[in-house]
Amino acid sequence: MLRDTLLALFCTGFFLFLFPGCESNPTPPPTPIDSSKLFQNIPPGSSKYLVRVVELNLNPKAPDTAEFFVLKNFGTTIVSLNDWLIVSHDGSYRLKLDEWQLLTGQLYRKISLFTDRPRETGDTLYLLDKDKGDTIQTIIYGPLPKGEPYRL
Repeated sequence: MLRDTLLALFCTGFFLFLFPGCESNPTPPPTPIDSSKLFQNIPPGSSKYLVRVVELNLNPKAPDTAEFFVLKNFGTTIVSLNDWLIVSHDGSYRLKLDEWQLLTGQLYRKISLFTDRPRETGDTLYLLDKDKGDTIQTIIYGPLPKGEPYRL
């Protein structure tokens, strides 16, 4: 036990030469973070799940100013937004996305002038693929500052 403790203490750099056996129990290097996997809840092999809402403005300064959502395709393939929706938790707010092809790395902005707006005081929104019955993203937010977009 004492030998193992000493080996653990001295198994670095210069001491590797002095204490043979250190190489049999090296400390594993830290696991690098894969920055290409921005969202860990993405089902593998499904590039459409690499589309995310990256910004929203649900509390514009002026009452007649449009609210908006910005989506981004982080994937490597084109994604069709046909039959995709943004829906509030209680179903009172439903925004159908246009039939649009979202290219790799491309941003898509959807502007809404509806009176049945999501709550600027906080809500839960879902990005849905209605055709497939999939929830692509869940966004839970609290009170939003007046006129400031919220970046995810």
